[in-house]
Amino acid sequence: MLYAIFILLLIVFFPILSLMMGVGVAALVANYWWVFLLLALLPAVVKVLDKPHQSSNSNPKPRDLSSSNAYNQEISPPPFAGEADLQNDSYIIYLTKKYCIEKSDVLGQYICKDKLFPTLDDVLRFANESEIRVNTMSREEVKAEELDLEAKECGIAFDGERYRFQTYSYDRLEDAIRYAKLQRK
Repeated sequence: MLYAIFILLLIVFFPILSLMMGVGVAALVANYWWVFLLLALLPAVVKVLDKPHQSSNSNPKPRDLSSSNAYNQEISPPPFAGEADLQNDSYIIYLTKKYCIEKSDVLGQYICKDKLFPTLDDVLRFANESEIRVNTMSREEVKAEELDLEAKECGIAFDGERYRFQTYSYDRLEDAIRYAKLQRK
């Protein structure tokens, strides 16, 4: 689109400019040769600028770590249809994708749900246990468990009546978590 605009400007602008300046088009082109060079290089420049910047040591697929985690149930794939066994390659791939299992080159360990595991077998067992737990629990139980984990990470305690974060108290756990996250930023 940008390239088309420049070509249109070239076709319209240069003849008008040459008439206004009383100079021939050839003389105008000789003085403004750099514009033609820019126009020739424009597609390559646009292609380079359209690529997102990525440093050599960054993760090629950034994970969304907002309030709905990457392993949240709303965005997870449907339950595995085949044999859910750790000897089944397609099940291992399913677990790897669903639970965002990745190996950290820096730490030399595997990461799943913000936890570190020394071996692939350990992380796959953890993901498998999580999958079994998710499949046997209702959606509300899964949501409640995730909220409890978030509350522990944020330092929120329940005193029997209210949820407490620092000197504040809340009736709803979601409100306490939201405020705790705001304080972290």
